[in-house]
Amino acid sequence: MIAAIVLAAGRSARFDEQGANKLLEDFGGRPLIRRAVDAALGSRATKTIVVTGWDHARIAAALGDRPVTFAHNARHRSGMASSLQTGLAEAREADGVIVLLGDMPTIESGCVANFVYGGDASV
Repeated sequence: MIAAIVLAAGRSARFDEQGANKLLEDFGGRPLIRRAVDAALGSRATKTIVVTGWDHARIAAALGDRPVTFAHNARHRSGMASSLQTGLAEAREADGVIVLLGDMPTIESGCVANFVYGGDASV
């Protein structure tokens, strides 16, 4: 069992000083976060975990119809390491994990599947 962990807990501080969340910005007709999550879901990973923190409600709403597991990182202000720990805790029964950042707009399922299945990207 391989779990895909999508990190989406950050504040997007470098993106916009007014509090906008770059993960919710449109990129090619979809919010940025949906592109990374869709790549994970299409990769045949057994479980897709989305780690949220800041702006949890809007991230969850943007992914509401996607079959993902949400893991909220209450310590998201401490940095990415705590988000990774949160995701790994949720994936504790997995044999392995692949980690994606929520702001990977051009990642595709086949690329993720190459890592998940050791080069067999026949998705």
